[in-house]
Amino acid sequence: MRVLIVHPGVDYSVSDVFEGWARGFRKLGIPLAQYAMHDALAFYGNLHWRETGKLLPTTEIIKHACLGLHSKMWEWWPDLVVVISGFFIHRWTWEILQSRPHRVALICTESPYEDDAQRTLISLAEPDVVILNDPTNIDTYRGLCDTVEYLPHCYDPDIHHPGNGTRDLDFVFVGTGYPDRIRLFDQIDWTGLDFTLAGNWPHVEGTQLGSYLNAPPGECTTNADAADLYRRAKVSANRYRREANRADLVDGWALGPREVELAACQTFFCRDPRGESDELFPMLPTFTGPAELEQQIRWWSTHDRQREKAAAAARDRISDRTFENNVRRLLALVNDD
Repeated sequence: MRVLIVHPGVDYSVSDVFEGWARGFRKLGIPLAQYAMHDALAFYGNLHWRETGKLLPTTEIIKHACLGLHSKMWEWWPDLVVVISGFFIHRWTWEILQSRPHRVALICTESPYEDDAQRTLISLAEPDVVILNDPTNIDTYRGLCDTVEYLPHCYDPDIHHPGNGTRDLDFVFVGTGYPDRIRLFDQIDWTGLDFTLAGNWPHVEGTQLGSYLNAPPGECTTNADAADLYRRAKVSANRYRREANRADLVDGWALGPREVELAACQTFFCRDPRGESDELFPMLPTFTGPAELEQQIRWWSTHDRQREKAAAAARDRISDRTFENNVRRLLALVNDD
């Protein structure tokens, strides 16, 4: 089977999902081609600006970027096209895919927060297989595609693995600086704690958080750098985003990607309560607000034996959640469809 995997078009955490799936296919020895949608979008956007001094409409940038994808499909002629996220695929491209014998798998990465947008995309794309990262609203998808399944977020053992035991940072958080997270961390007294904040945090003006960033505001952190920070941390935390298209799309059930990566790095972390996380990680404490989180950080960062025991147990619970195994599950769904 020949596979073409399509980049989501943005360099945030969803790009890590793309890289992980690509490595999973390669580890199984499956012939693979990649299309760098993010590079194509940047090229056509910048080219028009340099030539005219004007911004090209986003829909036109997407249309031009997808021309390269059409060429890649013709050149590689894959049996399976795997699209990560898919929000930057032009309508024209979906129509071409529907007219050709390629099978299409759409990996939806934004459930439940963007379920409305993802369902609209599926109606347009008509993929053969849809993979969801959270099954909360899965029944609402099954009328749109014959094969819809939940596959959990996973980790890459080459990147996410335990370190040498040196933990020189009391607390590390890696993620996007959503407003709720800014409010949470800005209310904590970090006095006496070695705190590092990483990820994309462009809106921390007027808060104390700017002094704890490990890079300029708005600069993303690579997945490899995030894993290195996790291995240095005594304590981390997971905070699910509270921002969604509608209030009823905030509450999910599944683990987020950072929880899986933290556990794989054998890094202790405090949890935002959620169904799957509660089932897998009863050994890790939960928190609901800044005061409780601060109390947890200060206690666990000074109790090495208890912390290390809990972190090792959490790692055992997700040991099979690798990208390679998710690729196997996807191929089984494609072959059964």
